Amino acid sequence: MAETKDIAPGTYMLELGKTFVGQRRSDDPSYHTLRYDFKPMSVASSDSDTYIAFGTNGDVHVAVPTDGDNMSVFKGSKKEAKTKECLLFFDKKTGKVRLEKIASNISVKKTRLVESILSSRRTCFSSSSFPGADSSSSSDSSTDDSDSDSDSGSDDEVISKITQ
Repeated sequence: MAETKDIAPGTYMLELGKTFVGQRRSDDPSYHTLRYDFKPMSVASSDSDTYIAFGTNGDVHVAVPTDGDNMSVFKGSKKEAKTKECLLFFDKKTGKVRLEKIASNISVKKTRLVESILSSRRTCFSSSSFPGADSSSSSDSSTDDSDSDSDSGSDDEVISKITQ
């Protein structure tokens, strides 16, 4: 990302990008913002790949490589951007300034590792702790609606790979 100090003072011609053209093709680029509530220091450098999966009902999953072979997974939602939200691109080589509309704003929160949570629950709450509990069945009555998933697989319907 260019800092304002990297842009030389002067007058530039502003070009409206393809997102402002009335008739857009499906293969034209679209632009989105991605806001993390928390991004751990263990996330690998910005030159690594980020994977995004869009669900049918506006839910989004983002996977970012961390140090080693692990991934940090974030879950959130995608909302339509306001009509006045735009990005300004500056090309140092050509000196051109281009304005593009933002299609959507994506907000995500870091998810917990399901395996580690389940294993800690099994350790803390064994079936012998609760009279009449069956160790073969498990029920999760989490009150956090953001973690509720259906097993329909719709979360992974469309997968995009974004290279930074």
